[in-house]
Amino acid sequence: MDLIYRFDPHHPVTLPADTDADSVTQLMQTGNERFVEMLQTLQRTIAGEVTDESIIVPVCPISLGLPVIPGLVPAQAPFAMVVGCADARVPIEIVFDQFFNGMFVVRVAGNALSTEGLGSIQYAVKTMSDSLKLGLVLGHTGCGAMTAAVDSYLQPHDYVEIGFSHALRSVLDRAMIAVRGADRALKMSSSSSMFSEQKRREILIELTIYLNAALTSYQLKHEVRQLGNTDLRICYGVYDLADGLVRPNPSACLAKPCDTGTIFAEPPESPEAFIDLAQGWVQRILSR
Repeated sequence: MDLIYRFDPHHPVTLPADTDADSVTQLMQTGNERFVEMLQTLQRTIAGEVTDESIIVPVCPISLGLPVIPGLVPAQAPFAMVVGCADARVPIEIVFDQFFNGMFVVRVAGNALSTEGLGSIQYAVKTMSDSLKLGLVLGHTGCGAMTAAVDSYLQPHDYVEIGFSHALRSVLDRAMIAVRGADRALKMSSSSSMFSEQKRREILIELTIYLNAALTSYQLKHEVRQLGNTDLRICYGVYDLADGLVRPNPSACLAKPCDTGTIFAEPPESPEAFIDLAQGWVQRILSR
């Protein structure tokens, strides 16, 4: 299998259609679909199901971040601002099959809004408002920070050492509201008493990952509005390490990309609405 990035110097240079939030959302969704298709082709090749298959990715000077005119430095003009996790398995530009100068990315464990991260976000919102159309919080399955937060909630006596690290404790403290919300939603389910401890832990981790992304996007929206920007669309999604897909909610059927028509969702308008959101997610997980 060949993966070829092809540059044609005679091909017209075209700018991406990133004029509004809808077009940016579609651009990123299409990019994620290309990434997943590439991943599936690689898997089929390794399994011997296909041979001599090539994937050709066209690139141009703009997508490579190169100056079209020698010596002319391109202006920073990202179409999306992304708050993502520091996990090395989630390279955000690659997940959405994007190149240089398309995304302003802030990464921290647990995709949390730290003080330094908020400073970067304020800089982007203030100085790049003309190009930014979308603000995204991207969580991911198998998140170590969310797993540690759930485990410290379920077995606090096993995580005494975290109490002596202000830095580690701050990461888990930010996630704890999502953990508690997930646990409340699970306990409200009529089936909650039927779960083993291990099954409950697995459901809590998945719920926490999605709820944390939604809560962070709610906070991000508040911060952006405080800066006076009411046009930037704020949303969230979760990247699945198993299949490469980005989903807006726990899928009722893991074989499907998503069942809502888009890979992102906008956060609820009020804190109370998160209760209904989490309860709906519990039902989706239990219906599998």
